[in-house]
Amino acid sequence: MLRHLGIEVGSHVVRIGNVGYGDSGAWQERVVAVLEEGGARSVYEAADKSEVRMLDAELCDAAIAHIKEIKTAGDSLGGAYEVIATGVPVGLGSYVHWDRKLDGRLAQAILSIQGQKAVEIGDGFAAGSTPGSQFHDPITEDGQGRFIRESNHAGGIEGGVSNGMPIIVRGVMKPIPTLVKPLETVDISTGEAQPTRYERSDVTSVPAASTVAEATVAWVLAEALLERYGGDTFEQVEQRLALDAAT
Repeated sequence: MLRHLGIEVGSHVVRIGNVGYGDSGAWQERVVAVLEEGGARSVYEAADKSEVRMLDAELCDAAIAHIKEIKTAGDSLGGAYEVIATGVPVGLGSYVHWDRKLDGRLAQAILSIQGQKAVEIGDGFAAGSTPGSQFHDPITEDGQGRFIRESNHAGGIEGGVSNGMPIIVRGVMKPIPTLVKPLETVDISTGEAQPTRYERSDVTSVPAASTVAEATVAWVLAEALLERYGGDTFEQVEQRLALDAAT
């Protein structure tokens, strides 16, 4: 449905363990280059060519080597990923209702996925250490009568509502807790210390989590889209969206 309406959602991994982009600018430059090839769809198509869903070939090799090293040590790894949505119309969400704010709904959706421990919208974590003059996105006109932002630190959402820029959501997944070399736990029947049981062989599930998050973000956007443009038929949704875009 989203694709038919010109909306694409894609994801990629930005970090596994201690292997990742050194700063947000580095991966944003790479993402912008991929986005120019065909929106968020090109992001997930490029990511799917990598075993670890990273867009940078050198980082892919380094991440795989890191995973093998950690596997030998009997440990596990967490990481971070980014979900991007392009073609999202202006006005999805709410600036009035606390439970309908688009950024709040996306954050809740990401943290509802097992193993996820943190989420940010746009450059969320950097907002606390960046002056307002450098963080906020100046508004300009694109030459066709449409207002756009010169940057996208807000991640496509302002005041709980989509602003027409690409929506950017990042999630952080914790390391898998069941390790080959077990941690200590307690027998709840006797209170005696004992090692945890090893139940799975994964070292990291961050690449898989990125695709789950991709689907989760798509679902939230679809819900918000239908709330704003919904009708009795899909044709009505198309007509209302087209009318809104024209005005």
